[in-house]
Amino acid sequence: MQSQKMTLHNDESNLMSFFEKQCLYEIPIYQRNYKWNTKKITQVLQDFDEILEDEKSVHFFGAMIFYNLPSTPNRQSTYEVIDGQQRITTIFLFLLAYTFVLRKYDPSTAKTFFHAKIINLGLPTANSTLRPSKEDRGQLNWIIGQIVKAKTFEDTLGDYTFKPFPTEKNPKIKGPIKNNFTLFRKYLEQKIDKENEEEKGEKLTELVYKILNACTAVSINIIQRQNGPLIFDALNARQEPVTVAELIKNSIFSRMEDFSLEEMDQLHKTYWMPFHEKFKIKDNIDLLEGYFFPFALINSPNIKKNEVYDSIVSKWNQTSTSEQIIENLREHQDSYVALNGGLTDMYPPIISESVKRIHRAGIPRSTLPFFMQLLKRVENNQNFVQESKRILDKLESFLVRRALCVDANAGLHAIFKRMWQDLIRDEDNVTAENVIKYIQQTKEVEFPSDIRFSREIKTKPIYKNKDLCLFFLLEFDRSLNAEVPEDKDITIEHIMPQNRKNWEEIVNLDEHKEYVDVLGNLVLLTMRSNIVLDNKNFINKKEIIVGKAKFASTRDVFETNNNWDISKIKKRSEAISNWAVARWQL
Repeated sequence: MQSQKMTLHNDESNLMSFFEKQCLYEIPIYQRNYKWNTKKITQVLQDFDEILEDEKSVHFFGAMIFYNLPSTPNRQSTYEVIDGQQRITTIFLFLLAYTFVLRKYDPSTAKTFFHAKIINLGLPTANSTLRPSKEDRGQLNWIIGQIVKAKTFEDTLGDYTFKPFPTEKNPKIKGPIKNNFTLFRKYLEQKIDKENEEEKGEKLTELVYKILNACTAVSINIIQRQNGPLIFDALNARQEPVTVAELIKNSIFSRMEDFSLEEMDQLHKTYWMPFHEKFKIKDNIDLLEGYFFPFALINSPNIKKNEVYDSIVSKWNQTSTSEQIIENLREHQDSYVALNGGLTDMYPPIISESVKRIHRAGIPRSTLPFFMQLLKRVENNQNFVQESKRILDKLESFLVRRALCVDANAGLHAIFKRMWQDLIRDEDNVTAENVIKYIQQTKEVEFPSDIRFSREIKTKPIYKNKDLCLFFLLEFDRSLNAEVPEDKDITIEHIMPQNRKNWEEIVNLDEHKEYVDVLGNLVLLTMRSNIVLDNKNFINKKEIIVGKAKFASTRDVFETNNNWDISKIKKRSEAISNWAVARWQL
């Protein structure tokens, strides 16, 4: 039966056709688990009902992206599921539910369907046409085991029966896969409940084929794995995109297709998991995905983001083991985690403090390749520590000045992606002076002067960039040699409030607009104190803050002033400006 289509895409076909050619759909073994919940399946069943009740003749199931794995003597036509795992698994569960119910009423038709759609007759082991991820295999084994468990049906299968996936000793047999299979099974049983016993098999097949022929999906077979996320992003706004990290991990373990599950598990636990865990820092932040672009740029400075996967994988030698590949991926891990997570214990104290400041400043990602290689040399050469400290400090000054004076990071990528390679042509070239000279010679990048930096400190409404504002205020507080509180609820308070109420006699509307968001009018508080202050006048604020403020710079403002106006803002801005120019010298 030719189904209708909802797109002009040549590869849109009905769901029945997805399991017609004795091909395999393989979800990478360590891919995320299947997790469509009851709510999702209920919506699917509502769509099915609309088809059965002729409210609509076609339903679009979405798009799925596959990569046709190269054929080998041990591997038949196999499509790796790059994206669409939830959809393809859901379709297969519906087919399993149909087979389960049908075998009771029409075992002959169930056998034909089972051999055509559910198992691959050419496989000696693990012969399900859908090969789920490791954690889902126990559930699928249980479901198909229940289908062939009926003696009358099992006998009809002969030698061509189900051969389960190898699993751990006590595999997980409960979860979304089993739950959703049960929902589909109950749905189909309910649909034929009132039919005559002898007609139930025929009626079941009729309604299932009507659903499968009316539902369509687009199948996209990509030439290169790394293009999967880009293609799907163009089709859908997705909640959980396929990541470069997942593609790399899948590629590593696909090299182990001849290994046992136990051997793959051992490598996963011993090598991959420790590698990944090191990228997980506080507050459930996982830095892994962002690592691979700067990692690839170090060896191939001209690559684009969509070329990262291919650039990394193409450098793997055919004889390289998975262990060797993961060890190679670790090369710049410490420096990346230090720069992006502030975890610097592996470096000498003077380097650790410099890196922490750069981290707090919010390092532009485009600078990572240079910093990662710089810190790698520190790891390998203790004689480089003092010079690397000078380089870090000079680059901190440059980047902080740019962050305040220039609204974009344009031009930095072109400089920092290859600066290290250009400088190390002569070992003695890697000095702070030569780094700054290299940047200054690039016309595309503005190099903020003392005058420009000072002016921006005094006049820029920095509150609009809260991260940068918080960095400046915290660094200023640290400069007073006081202990900086570790509170997580730090907030920024306007001394002269954003609302002029109670301040109309002190500042006119134009001046308020010009000075309210500059550094000189901003202090640090905890969230609770900020709420209490609200739009109070300066005297009332002072009564609340004096003796209670945790930040030295805040205490200084309220303990040394009895009033606050534009002249006081200008005076404090001047003081902060003088400190900042001296602090971030070039």
